[in-house]
Amino acid sequence: MQILKKNTNNDNIDIIKTKLENRGKIIVALITALGVVLAATIPVIWQQHNNNVALQDSNTSLQTEISDLKTESAETEDDFSWLQEENDSLTSENTTLKTENAKLQKSNDSLSKENSKLIQEKAELEIENTNLQAEIDNLKDQLTDYENQDVPNDNSNSIESTGSNNPQNLLNVCPPYESSGVSTPSTMKMMGETYSNGFVFNMGYSGYALFNLNGQYTELEFDFGHIDGSSMVSTSFNIYLDGQFYQTIEGSSEMRVTHYSIPLNAALTMKISFSGFSNFPYYGLANVMIS
Repeated sequence: MQILKKNTNNDNIDIIKTKLENRGKIIVALITALGVVLAATIPVIWQQHNNNVALQDSNTSLQTEISDLKTESAETEDDFSWLQEENDSLTSENTTLKTENAKLQKSNDSLSKENSKLIQEKAELEIENTNLQAEIDNLKDQLTDYENQDVPNDNSNSIESTGSNNPQNLLNVCPPYESSGVSTPSTMKMMGETYSNGFVFNMGYSGYALFNLNGQYTELEFDFGHIDGSSMVSTSFNIYLDGQFYQTIEGSSEMRVTHYSIPLNAALTMKISFSGFSNFPYYGLANVMIS
């Protein structure tokens, strides 16, 4: 009985040993598996930790950059505000300059007109001076002729009758009853020679001269030329008889003084007209005779 009990105990011990050995194997297997799992997991956890640290650093850097951007944005807003103020100031200055420029342009236009007027007056004065000088020269010549002429012994004065067929000074027998841009100086100079008994046309403007012939005349004669000292510009004028166009006479600044003879055919009226030309040229009709 004791032997059987002992054998039973031994069997129990063997079973326990077997269980313990199996448990040890299981524990070893579990430890081995846990080691494998830990070996695979720890690098991942460490990498995750490193990633978290990197993300934290990146977040800190981003926060710093955001702060810097906010500062720069505030500075940019200040700069934009300053630029806007500068733009408003420049716009105001530009408006003022435009206003000043308009005033200056208006003043310049006024000065240009005044200058043109002064140029015209200067040209007229030069012509007048030329005519006066020619008149002085003519008077000197007349005085010299008078001093050199022989005085008749008797005191009788002879009067020569003039018939209607004899040439007469147009200004004496039929001066213009209406005119514009036409003057009648006592003398004028053309090609350096002194002339008289005629008209000077200021051809810087449109002008005319009207004559009432009353059908009494058959021919008009005159010498036409450029007035010395006036603008070197070509020109022309027209002659009308009884309201009908008759002839255009051309003139140039370098022309020779030219003699013209115009048949009047007992016309009742005569008109001489011209258009305005630039730079105020002056032309003359001298020795104007009518018969």
